[in-house]
Amino acid sequence: MFSDFSISDSDSESSLESIGSVEANETDDSEGEQTLDALLLDASVSATATHIRLGRHHAALSFAQSHLAPQLRESMLAVVRVGAAPAENIGDLISVAHKQPAVLCRAMEAVLGEVRAVTKSLKHPVLALVAKDDSVWSYNPLSHRTTLKCNPSKVWRMVKSDSARFDQIMKCLEITLDLLKRNKTAAKRDIFYRNVGLFKRQSNVDDIVESIACSFNVPRHSLNIFASAKGLVKGPLLLTLKNNSVISCNDRVSSGILIPLVSDIIKMEYRPFPTSVATRIRVLLVEKDASFTGIIGELNRIHKDQGEKLNSGERFQKNWILVTGKGYPDKNTHAFINLLSRAQFSQSMLTGGLDERNALVSWIWTSPNSTMQLEVLPPDSDFVPMDIDDIDYDDEDDFDEEHDSWFSAAVPSTPSSTSGPTAPSTAYTPIIYGLFDCDPHGVEILLCYMFGSQKNAYESPHLATPSIIPLGLFPSDLNVYVGEIRSNSASLIPMTLKDRKKCLAVIKRCVFKSVKFVRKELQRLLWMGVKVEIQGVPVEFLVTTLLVEKMLLVEQA
Repeated sequence: MFSDFSISDSDSESSLESIGSVEANETDDSEGEQTLDALLLDASVSATATHIRLGRHHAALSFAQSHLAPQLRESMLAVVRVGAAPAENIGDLISVAHKQPAVLCRAMEAVLGEVRAVTKSLKHPVLALVAKDDSVWSYNPLSHRTTLKCNPSKVWRMVKSDSARFDQIMKCLEITLDLLKRNKTAAKRDIFYRNVGLFKRQSNVDDIVESIACSFNVPRHSLNIFASAKGLVKGPLLLTLKNNSVISCNDRVSSGILIPLVSDIIKMEYRPFPTSVATRIRVLLVEKDASFTGIIGELNRIHKDQGEKLNSGERFQKNWILVTGKGYPDKNTHAFINLLSRAQFSQSMLTGGLDERNALVSWIWTSPNSTMQLEVLPPDSDFVPMDIDDIDYDDEDDFDEEHDSWFSAAVPSTPSSTSGPTAPSTAYTPIIYGLFDCDPHGVEILLCYMFGSQKNAYESPHLATPSIIPLGLFPSDLNVYVGEIRSNSASLIPMTLKDRKKCLAVIKRCVFKSVKFVRKELQRLLWMGVKVEIQGVPVEFLVTTLLVEKMLLVEQA
């Protein structure tokens, strides 16, 4: 039996002011967050207790749920949905696509205006945002789609008007609206420093910006908000941006170039090492910056010692495109790997007006949305010129000795003249290889690249690259290359209890057929009880033996 008690009108008003909940997510700021149904239930109990003594009426709770909740929906709560359609109209598929600034401006102005109108009417505004994480959305690598895995009514996350998070979201909406109107851009770090007292932590800004993007069904860059560059790329690759600037990723004096904003890339040109015509474009994705730098240093040493007298295996290595996200990747590195995995490079014609013998062999991808003219660039200071006669042609490539550059098959070619040859239809998609630490965190980062982020599952089709081929390091490598790896006992690090817990958590993510072997490797890792980092393997052996052997094994299968 409940003891008799009553709640005063002032207590009731205080309870009603706290109606609402905050978006449920993975940050520490989500304490007390709940869904709309729970929000209505709390409000119903608070209002009912003003007139009903719970000790005398055991049916108070059910009465509140069945009778007062519909009234509260109209009289006490004013739900303002951010960006998306009403919950009952949400389908089982989320599709993220870029929207014009004018469209987003109108939508944001409508949200801000509705909040002001609700406040003037003395109601309690409650912001409703679409959940963005894998508690709601599920990515399918086979269909390359993200689908809803719960009831549509569970999609919404409610943010109460008297919470700090409500003010943070409103401030982010105002800043974003201003950026779009003025056609300006800002980094997430800049937004944080505009009001440190309000946002308190950078992670709050990061999470809110992603939630707003998800609610409007747009990628983050559509909000004109970006993250500071983090990922690096190194290799025989030229990137052309929207402003027509060209970035060479093969700068000999650097250990990698910061990856530019992927949405700005309109053309990629791959120029393999002179005197060798590659039939494949190989991308090596390296987990950590230290390993990335070590591999580049070893490649530079090999090529400096040998000069132009490289054998076929050394030419094979020189044509690698190296990429690193420096640990857990940022979204731009994610998107860059995704772009490389989808881009199709094919051969273009070399039209008249250029010296064909001075042109370089190059494979070019151009964005289908770009209107730029394709042309064969003459040799520049970053690349060694070569003669047509020096090329070792492969008959399987149907390579034309007189017309030797490559362009994207996705871009319609200009009509061929009666005197000139037509461009071949052969197109090549880069092979993405992955090199990660032999520990639970390394495997988790691999899965993040392959299947997308758990925090931002809504955007996985634009970021995930399930075609990545992991080369290791794996526990099985400790047996195959026992002499090279185990010879240094310091490279074998005992696993801690935290490592084992992380390993068990990552095993649960290995549900797709393409990574079942990764699940077995993790189980072997638990049994062995030791982990190995890439730096624990001699870099010379790593570059000249382990990576080359595994790549050739994959390509010859």
